[in-house]
Parts: sequence; structure tokens; C-alpha cells
Amino acid sequence: SVADSPRNLQERRTGREVCTDGTYKHEGRTCCLCAAGRRLESHCSAADDYGKCVLCDSGTYNSHPNALQRCEPCRSCEHPDANLEEEENCTPARNAKCRCQKDHFCISDTENCRICHACRICGTEGVRVDCTATNNTVCNERSEVVLCFVALIPILNSLCCSLIADLHLHLPDIAAILGWKDMKDVAMRSGISTTAIDSCKLDHPNNSEEQTLQLLVKWVEKQGMGASKDLIEILQKSDKHFKAEKVKEILQNDSTATSNNPV
Repeated sequence: SVADSPRNLQERRTGREVCTDGTYKHEGRTCCLCAAGRRLESHCSAADDYGKCVLCDSGTYNSHPNALQRCEPCRSCEHPDANLEEEENCTPARNAKCRCQKDHFCISDTENCRICHACRICGTEGVRVDCTATNNTVCNERSEVVLCFVALIPILNSLCCSLIADLHLHLPDIAAILGWKDMKDVAMRSGISTTAIDSCKLDHPNNSEEQTLQLLVKWVEKQGMGASKDLIEILQKSDKHFKAEKVKEILQNDSTATSNNPV
């Protein structure tokens, strides 16, 4: 059996000489820790000896020597709309590792990305810097491409022409401004299904920042090129004037920085 594997038999024979992976205390006795990839089924019956250690079941792991009675569930890379794929499979001693799918990138600072975004596609202006696993594509500057916001937005007061900022560069900042409640309202007003909204909460339990960011990503992908204008319009119509102004400031600052730094 797994419990009577050669390693476990050897551990029992040599336990009193040395605990390879360290020790822990139980009822006054010093017991040997189980190796990575295993869990504790029963404590040692003699001091400086191994208890009964068994291999983690399929789909679970323990990455360090331990005295745990359960193994951790493996990470899933199959969350809907996360654009992830498995880079390294889960083993009893190692969690799975995810990476972005082809032509996607991650803006998270953490090692394990939770959401990947589609790389920007440049038009006739061409690519200046290719998309990587952690950075979006950088396009060459467009010399005369100017798009106008529609003058229906009260916050603009009059017809105003401005370069449309790329929302993908500012998603974390915009998500922080909106918060989950208002982001959910924007999504529902735009026709995103309740199921899609709820999946964001299920993917990131007790983490409203990640929930909001994932829903914002879905919304931007649905709206396409008009996302900047649509977001400000919806916030205005919902009487969220302060948040509309903050989002507008982010986009205008990006446009100003772009115009002040020509290629």
C-alpha cells in the first residue's frame, strides 16, 4: 500500500537515527515530519520516529515537509474567461502552475496570474514592442488619428476631441475607483448575464478587488473600442458623477502623456 511504500519502511527503520525533513511535537513526543507530497495519517508512537505518512491523493498536494492531516487542492487553470492554460501540472509535491494563453498577457505582480488579457493589435501604425507574458503590445504612435467623444456626456459640457486611451493599461486603477457594487451595476446595464457576473465572485471568494477587476475585463472585451465613452456615460446616467470624473481624469492624463511623448 501507499503507507507501506519502500520510503515509509525506510523511514520507520531510520527514524530514530535522523528525521530527514525535520520534527514536530505531539503529546510530549518528538515526531518526524512527513515528506513533501505526503500527509500525516497517524502520529508517531515512539519519540524521534515517523508516524504513518501517506501520499497525497490525485488533485491535491503538499509542497513542504509537514504534519498536516490533509493535502491542499491543486490550482485550476480552467477558470472561464481567465484566458489561462496549464504550464506545469500538479504533482503530490507541487502545485500546478498557470500561464497566459497565446497572445495574452498578465498585469498582476504576483507569480501566479489569475486573469490574462488579450494583447493589443496594432493597426497600420505598426508594432513598436511585442506583447510578452507580462506586458501588452506597444504600438507606434498614430500621427493623425483623433477620435471624438460624443457631446451627450454632461461631464464634457461640449464636443471634445481627444485620443481615446487604452483602457487595458488602466484596468486596475479604474477597478479600484469603481468598486464591486458599481462595477456590477455597469455590467448589468450593459447586458452582461447574471451568471457571468456571479462567476467573478465565485472565482475570487472574499476578494472584491479581483472580482471587480475580472468583471471589468469582461465588460471592456464586450464593449470594444467604445468602452471608454460607454463607461463614463453609464456612470453619469447612474448619478456617479465623482467616479465618472475620476475615470475621465485617468483617461485624459494618459492622452496628455501620449501627446507629449511623440515617437
